[in-house]
Amino acid sequence: MGQQQLLLIVLSVIIVAIAVITGINMFQQNAQSFKKDQMINEAMTISVDARKFWLLPLSSGGGGNSFLNYRIPEGLRISETAIYSLTDVTAGSLKIVGTDRNRQMGSDAVTITVVVYPESSNLELEE
Repeated sequence: MGQQQLLLIVLSVIIVAIAVITGINMFQQNAQSFKKDQMINEAMTISVDARKFWLLPLSSGGGGNSFLNYRIPEGLRISETAIYSLTDVTAGSLKIVGTDRNRQMGSDAVTITVVVYPESSNLELEE
């Protein structure tokens, strides 16, 4: 009877270990998905701000139908999840690049790019 009890204990430990590992993996996948969603939300907020800038006349502090002088607001440039920058800025479009802060530390992470036009925005994800 002692061997049977020992076998049941070993089996129970293995099942619990598998359940814990599965739980940790599920948590990491959900955290990564949440991070992507958060970065997309933040980048789209910046794109809406850029389009507002494009629409505002120069006399009101806007771009007067140009993205050339647009700057990401200080409160939106760096967040808990990503760092955002502008590239390829022209009068008619600009690119917002969001780099996951984990990539800054050298681990696998997400980079998103939003190309903003006066009437629309295009999103690209890179993992």
